[in-house]
Amino acid sequence: MKKKNLALLLFFGIFISDLHAQLINLNGTWEFGIDRKYDREVEVPGIVTDPAQFNKNKIWYKREVRLPEGDWSYGTLQLNGARFAPEVYIDGVLVSKQNGGMAPTFHLLKGKNVKPGKSVMLEIALSPLNNIPESDASYVPRADHWRSNISSYLWDDVVLKFHKGIRISRLIPSYDIENKVIKLKYELDRMESEKSGPFTVEIGIRDLQGRKLIGKEFAQKGPEGELDIFYGDSMQLWTPLNPSLYNLSISVRDRKRRLDTEQLTIGIRQFDEREKQFYLNGNPCKVRAGTVVWHRWSRNPENTDILYDTTWFVNHVIKPLKERNNDFGNKGRGRI
Repeated sequence: MKKKNLALLLFFGIFISDLHAQLINLNGTWEFGIDRKYDREVEVPGIVTDPAQFNKNKIWYKREVRLPEGDWSYGTLQLNGARFAPEVYIDGVLVSKQNGGMAPTFHLLKGKNVKPGKSVMLEIALSPLNNIPESDASYVPRADHWRSNISSYLWDDVVLKFHKGIRISRLIPSYDIENKVIKLKYELDRMESEKSGPFTVEIGIRDLQGRKLIGKEFAQKGPEGELDIFYGDSMQLWTPLNPSLYNLSISVRDRKRRLDTEQLTIGIRQFDEREKQFYLNGNPCKVRAGTVVWHRWSRNPENTDILYDTTWFVNHVIKPLKERNNDFGNKGRGRI
């Protein structure tokens, strides 16, 4: 069975060839054990213990990783979903610890072997749910314990990214369709050993066929800000009947080097509510939808083998929902 992460396919894209980004996807086979006693191999992402039970102790993952050659200075491990309170170790030494884990967490790698062409032993430790405080953002409310997956595991992609002294840590697009402007909020992390200095932000937008539509450069000095990108008539609005999507790339450069790059898949749309009515791009919009509560659904033993089978998910969840959408449209009840 071919396993890929559905969340990565639907929500997160990386445009490697044009941006010269260096990435390693670490999904696949890892060593696994309780309390750092490795005794078997498991697949990442995936459920590794009984989803209806708290783990009694920390669970551990281990994998040797050969770092790529190339012109990079830092490596950041991105855990897109690591329940709960992930800790990251390099060659046996703790280098990063964060709360949460339901949303992505970022871990800067440290160590004498974190250099191009070297190999490191990477370990990830996850705490039991009942050992983290209720104030933790990833805590599952007590009322949901009986029906939700309460085990610890790597439930989403593990990605290793390489960059220089600045890392793009957050991108949030919004859209002013009246003035035909994309507003892109960004946040940057500057590595501790790096000196402050001016840099530029380069923006490129292409259609899904790779045709370049927009290219702009902005002079910036701060670690966060908002960029206004005028798109004029070069891009179409997104609607359910015309789902126009585009690749937006962002690069951060100083006077001599490219420091980091990222990419988003975007659709130009404006969704709001006025007087108890939803509007999409200024037009009334009827909303109907279906939902799969992933961590509740994954608790059922019969679902374990299909959780990360994207072919099954498309055929049995996405397509049936789209068919219901067509039914609603044919009966004049609106569309999803």
